[in-house]
Amino acid sequence: MDQLLLERALDARSELLERLAAEQTDSLRLFHGAAEGSPGLSIDSYGDLLLVQTWREPLDEPALGMIEDVAQQSLQRELRTVWNHRARGAGDYARWHPAPDLSSVRAQEGGLSFPVDPRHGGRDPLFFLDFRAARRRVRAEASGARVLNLFSYTSTM
Repeated sequence: MDQLLLERALDARSELLERLAAEQTDSLRLFHGAAEGSPGLSIDSYGDLLLVQTWREPLDEPALGMIEDVAQQSLQRELRTVWNHRARGAGDYARWHPAPDLSSVRAQEGGLSFPVDPRHGGRDPLFFLDFRAARRRVRAEASGARVLNLFSYTSTM
C-alpha cells in the first residue's frame, strides 16, 4: 500500500467528509483500491471502526499502521482498526488484526445510528455503504412512518 495513494484519496474526499459530518454521517468508503491504484484493497470508516479489507496480498504490520495513522489524521478522530483478509485459499476468510472489542460499533448516517458487525458469519459488516442513496430515498418517502428495513441487513425499524 502506497501512502501517497491513500493521502490523495482522502484529500479528494475532503469536501465530502465535511458534508457528511455536517449531516451526522461518519460511514463511508475512504479508499477503493481498484479505482485508486491499489487493486485488492478497500478501506471503510464505520464510526470509530476502520475496516481494512484485502482480496489479493495480505498487509504487513507497517502497512496497517500507516493506514491507521493516515486515516486518523485525515478524519481527526481515534479509530479501532480491523483487517479482514478475504483472498481465496486464505483458509478462514477473516483475519482480524488486532482484536478490539467491537460489540458497540455503530455507524451514523443522517443522524441515525446503525449497528455494524464486521465479525459475523458473512463477509460484509451488515451495513452496506453503497445503499446510502436507497436509505435516503426511503427516509424521504416514508417521513413520519415506521419502516422495517429488509433490504440492507440492519433490520432496524
